[in-house]
Amino acid sequence: MAPKPLQILVVDDDPAIVRLVTQMLSTAGYEVREAQDGREALEMIHESCPDLVISDWDMPELNGLELSRQLRQDELPHYVYVLLLTAKTHSDDMIAGLAAGADDFVSKPIRSGELLARIAAARRMLELERLLRASSKEDPLTGAINRRTFYELFDREWKRSVRYGLPLSCVLLDIDFFKKINDTHGHPAGDSVLRAVAKFLHAQCRATEYVCRYGGEEFCVLLPETDERGASIWAERVRAALSELVVPVSGGALRVTGSFGVAERLDDMRGPETVVDVADQALIVAKQSGRDRVVTARSLGDAMSNLASGKHDNPLAGVLARDVMGVLVHSLHQDDNIQRAAEFFLQLRLGSVPVIDDDGKLVGVVSEKDLMTLDVSGESWDRKVRDIMKRNVVCYEETVPAESVFQFLCRVSIRRVVVVRDGHPTGIISRSSLIRWFRNWVLTNRDQLPDHEAERKRLHAGVMLTARALAECAEALPGKLLLDERNFIPYAVGEATRMQELINDLLGHCQSVGTAY
Repeated sequence: MAPKPLQILVVDDDPAIVRLVTQMLSTAGYEVREAQDGREALEMIHESCPDLVISDWDMPELNGLELSRQLRQDELPHYVYVLLLTAKTHSDDMIAGLAAGADDFVSKPIRSGELLARIAAARRMLELERLLRASSKEDPLTGAINRRTFYELFDREWKRSVRYGLPLSCVLLDIDFFKKINDTHGHPAGDSVLRAVAKFLHAQCRATEYVCRYGGEEFCVLLPETDERGASIWAERVRAALSELVVPVSGGALRVTGSFGVAERLDDMRGPETVVDVADQALIVAKQSGRDRVVTARSLGDAMSNLASGKHDNPLAGVLARDVMGVLVHSLHQDDNIQRAAEFFLQLRLGSVPVIDDDGKLVGVVSEKDLMTLDVSGESWDRKVRDIMKRNVVCYEETVPAESVFQFLCRVSIRRVVVVRDGHPTGIISRSSLIRWFRNWVLTNRDQLPDHEAERKRLHAGVMLTARALAECAEALPGKLLLDERNFIPYAVGEATRMQELINDLLGHCQSVGTAY
């Protein structure tokens, strides 16, 4: 494919010079527009930005020097190369032109060979700039847009959605068991899968839809003018097609599946991050409930409606918040500085933590996002956590019915709530912890089988399998801590979290076994 011709704007108050330069450029195959002075040139640039501006230095109202300076201050869609036409040859003049933002100069009288040679040099620089600009917006492995570019597009589509009352949805996709692919077939095979899935997703999208590599094995697809139902239909079609995708790798071929979370922009949502966060909650449910499926944000609320309407037995009947919460292991003090908080998040790999006062009582919550909004200057890192924490924390006492917490989380877009005892934070309840509870309840509270003994054995087997997994995790923990004595905390927290989940599963199984006996 031939390179796109440069679009050049010629600016000069002398019509004869404009005609001469335009003829030279048009003959060489360039697309040329003309402006009579700097003011007109600025208007034309803002209306349709050219690649290169050739401007006379001396013009009335707005000269070439002032035009160059203004272009460097304006927010333009891409870099504009500025070439000044001038009879000035003194080094001080050249320095002044470069300082104002000019890239090169052509001396008068204008010679065609010199002009075209300098434009050829400009083309090489502009092509490099375009390549760098593209690489800064794309994930280098998959070619999908990166998160920064994704949120820029999302913000633009958000404003359009609000202005015209249009629906806007996003779909978060996670490749199932991707770590197993890397462990079994090697990272080159994993990279092949990521590239294949990205190419596959692009093929499923229209030109107005955007595919982002959101992180690791996660992709996020932005679907403008699409409501949650339409996004769910799209995701289900993609899910089915993805399961048929064959990815060639060294020594054979792989098939993959994906879990999908779908969410739509709602009027009470604060911004694009909230929509993605809700889609992430739905994705967590999809993964917790078996993978290779699509879960929508609305379906999470529908599940509570079914429980409330009495269509099913309520798995949260008689259950308290403390029964389903994840035990709180860490918290920050309100007088800790921001640098301490940053090190805390990096070490422990947590997204947010409660903040306590001198009496150990809950006074706020701080998240990684709060830190990311700060200036990176040294002064910011010396500030206190109390200066950036959110004080309006949603919390529940340990003795509150878990069903009340579930109803709340189904109505709002926040991810988790803090559980307290007399004002002291003791645990966290998220949709993930509730889904684990439901999963255990479903597995151990099915309709009684005709063979009661077979059912009892099945429940007993569930207890034993979970107990063995817990024992294996605990037995392996000391060895993992010895792998890297300087960074043992992330290992400890990760394994403790896994054991905490297994303990919750074990308690759920035991409760059901007791009922069966």
